[in-house]
Amino acid sequence: MTGPEARGSRPAPLWTCPACRRTFASRRQSHACAPLGDLERHFAGASPLVRQTFDRVLEAVRAIGPVSVLPQKTRIAAIDPCYRTAPGALA
Repeated sequence: MTGPEARGSRPAPLWTCPACRRTFASRRQSHACAPLGDLERHFAGASPLVRQTFDRVLEAVRAIGPVSVLPQKTRIAAIDPCYRTAPGALA
């Protein structure tokens, strides 16, 4: 085990932007200050195979560990909720 759990400590509390209410690991983290989008909007008009592929990839990622899904304007990010490391885009 690595990270704060291995040292017996907890991750630092997340900072919440007062304008958009999104949470971040770093205080005053640079961001677009936009509310999260709608996951379904990303798949509107797409082939059902596209959504099925996304769901399978997300299932594989969640088999490794928990993630938060953040639908943003131009991508869908999967974020480790414990550490809030740099987002890895899934789509």
